[in-house]
Amino acid sequence: NPLRCSEENVARAGRLLLEARAPVIVAGREVIQAGCTNLVQALAEITGIPVATTVGQPDAFPNTHPLGVGPVGQWGGWDPANKLVASADLVFAIGERFEFDMSAVRYAYGVVSPTTRIVQVNRFPGSLGAVYPLELGIISDLTWFMETLLNWLRGQAVKPRVTQIAELKRAWDQKRYGLIDAGTEPIQPEFVMQEIRRLARPNAVISSEVGKFLRQIRPYFDTYAPNTMLYAENFACLGSALPMLLGAKVGLPDRQMICLCGDGGFTFNAAEIETAVREKLNVTVVIFNDQCYGSIRAIQKNRYGRVVGADFGEVDFAAMARSLGAHGQAVTRPVEFEDALIQALPADKPAVLDVRIRS
Repeated sequence: NPLRCSEENVARAGRLLLEARAPVIVAGREVIQAGCTNLVQALAEITGIPVATTVGQPDAFPNTHPLGVGPVGQWGGWDPANKLVASADLVFAIGERFEFDMSAVRYAYGVVSPTTRIVQVNRFPGSLGAVYPLELGIISDLTWFMETLLNWLRGQAVKPRVTQIAELKRAWDQKRYGLIDAGTEPIQPEFVMQEIRRLARPNAVISSEVGKFLRQIRPYFDTYAPNTMLYAENFACLGSALPMLLGAKVGLPDRQMICLCGDGGFTFNAAEIETAVREKLNVTVVIFNDQCYGSIRAIQKNRYGRVVGADFGEVDFAAMARSLGAHGQAVTRPVEFEDALIQALPADKPAVLDVRIRS
């Protein structure tokens, strides 16, 4: 039987939500795990309240929905989400543990204001109030809670809300797309991600390594549907993106699958391309190749003025892929990328694109 809170607490949470002047819903990782993204969307549409996600699970609510404002966080958060959460008088956190990017651990109030009231709903008791003091903490199965809350709301007078969501999103689009120069060589990582998002299907599953390139491309992770983003965030291990995506391909064989790797992260599990070939798991791997451990190199350079053990020699990953039986292609100029990806996505074998990017 699902863990259920009292209906009194559901009603209390609902009253706090309706009485708030500028509430924001934050949908966390457990919303995906509970399979209740549709219920969060219904809550947003009934109330007109904007929905932010976490950096670690940006597909918990599609930012392409009129009420979706993208991920919130000091590292990787989007301007619309950060601005709305910072000015909110109530944060309604569903399935969210206040992960590293949002709470920032050392700087707990970097995004959330100390005066903001917080309602946190989670099925894990240890997560309640672990980072922020709460106005109301609720331990419950998320699907049951959301269904009960929606039923309660249908009996209430819900006033329409007018927010600046569309204006904030327009300004964000102008800012992020204004950074892209399609003619820049070496290729901008931002341009590569923009093209991937433009050419991939809306329900394509995208997995990503961590690293410097991820920080550069994260503003272009537009989401359209749940269960479409995979990456191990928050001090995560390198080398996880390709194995995760192969597992996803086994479970969802008809979906497009795209793996985003730095050259450093790819080398951790590059031999799994042979597994993909042997098992006929036709995924597309895009390597953001700057011939170094980008994050480590930048930290060393900035803090110590020198670099040790972070630069790589010349590696032809496209040739490596071909030697393992996959499709492999090097991309050195922006004008080459569109055709390369169009060929790779429907290929009858796994594909690796070795894209030489600006460091």
